Amino acid sequence: MHIEIDQSGEAKMDKRGYTILAFSNKVSAAYLFPARVKQECRAYLTGRAKTKKAKQTYYLKLFAAGVALLIKDYLPQIQSITIDVEWEGQEGNIKSLVIEYLKKLGLSFPAQEISFRRIGKGSRAHEQAYKVHRALWEGKGSPAPDRTVTTQELLDLLK
Repeated sequence: MHIEIDQSGEAKMDKRGYTILAFSNKVSAAYLFPARVKQECRAYLTGRAKTKKAKQTYYLKLFAAGVALLIKDYLPQIQSITIDVEWEGQEGNIKSLVIEYLKKLGLSFPAQEISFRRIGKGSRAHEQAYKVHRALWEGKGSPAPDRTVTTQELLDLLK
């Protein structure tokens, strides 16, 4: 199965708000990354960074770790992945990090089967992420995210 991955919410997965990462095709999932969780992970990553450049790339690491957590339970069903372009020019770094984090989870996936392109509003992944984001924003609660990611889950990958 081929899946597309998109996000809704704060694009940099930074401290200002929550992020929804979602994928969709025959199966779909949407994970919530609360602002508090991202703040705690950012503090960890920037506190360990030795250079200014390392401090500025924390959001790539958070995004890639989020992608790895989103797909890990579905990986046996997935043959290829298209990720929406969020940070132009960083696709290679994101792909490497996703592969690295999947290895930390004891999983593997062929790097050549991960691609990047602008997904757009017509994508089911975009629709999934947007619906959950909108439900949270408007307080209606439906559809709810499939999971809320914890700080510990992300830190286990980021360490």
